[in-house]
Amino acid sequence: MKAAMASMFAASFTAGCVPDGVVEQDLLNFDEALISVGCELRYEKHYQPLEFQTGLPREMVQKIAHAKVRRGDAVALEGGGFRSTVGSCAPDVNVDLDRKG
Repeated sequence: MKAAMASMFAASFTAGCVPDGVVEQDLLNFDEALISVGCELRYEKHYQPLEFQTGLPREMVQKIAHAKVRRGDAVALEGGGFRSTVGSCAPDVNVDLDRKG
């Protein structure tokens, strides 16, 4: 399921601005790795595993992150970093219908 979601987002991402040297598989790997670190890139504890899982250098990870913010697939965080807002990382919009209130 995660791979299918990542594939869908990577395919839509490639239709827009993609940093030079980035291929579709890089985007798939980026999205899957981002989910594994909690959908956020802010601290070293996020960057290191993402770099390891994708095999991408930090500069490329940052370029992809900036491109996702420009596309509206992520938001910049106050104080630095970014958070994905699509797919498995989308804010929960489900309403608990059993809850009264």
